[in-house]
Amino acid sequence: AAIWIFQEEDNMLELMASSGLYEDLDNSYARIALDRLKIGRIVIERQPQWTNEIAVNALLPDCEWPRRKGICAFAGYPLVMEHRIIGLMVVFFGDALSEMMIKALSSAADHIALGIERVHASVALRESEARFRSLAEQLEQRVTQRTSDLLQSQRSLRALATELNLAEQRERTRLAVELHDHLQQVLVLGKIKLGQSKRIAQASATAGVMLQVDDLLTEALTYTRTLVAELSPPV
Repeated sequence: AAIWIFQEEDNMLELMASSGLYEDLDNSYARIALDRLKIGRIVIERQPQWTNEIAVNALLPDCEWPRRKGICAFAGYPLVMEHRIIGLMVVFFGDALSEMMIKALSSAADHIALGIERVHASVALRESEARFRSLAEQLEQRVTQRTSDLLQSQRSLRALATELNLAEQRERTRLAVELHDHLQQVLVLGKIKLGQSKRIAQASATAGVMLQVDDLLTEALTYTRTLVAELSPPV
């Protein structure tokens, strides 16, 4: 007996298992094109064939092999499941096939087709599960990487915000120092010089102008001190 599995992608029958008299057939039957041998017609036509005169029917190219083995009968059944070709089952006999044997082989072929389909489904399920696990692992790795990238971006943004804040503080401090050390001192010196000028001046008109200038310098000095306090408030 021998069982071939139908490979739809290349339209070939591939030997899956063999036993008994069929075991010593050469490797030329390991893969069979459907249109190469007469037994391929069984799969194409999806109709079982049997004969008690195998030598006359010439189902195999080597017509001497059945005679050497004392084989006279042959039965071939397409393995079909829900209108789909699964494979081919071939059985050789040294005695003539009876009607009961033909029916039993037909039932066996149905059970074998069902078993092969279940194996295929199980393999497909395992492959699908493996692909799903692989995809899940890849997705998890991508999520982990994206999360790491996001956390790194957040850290970079916080560092940048801190640096900007420090830069702003440094600039505010620099401006406060400039106002305090230069402009404010200039204003104070101006007030001192103006006070000296008021004591020297004799005309009342000149004294009034100087008083107005003194008020302006006082206002400017007060505003400068306010800016210094805002730019660099005391800790």
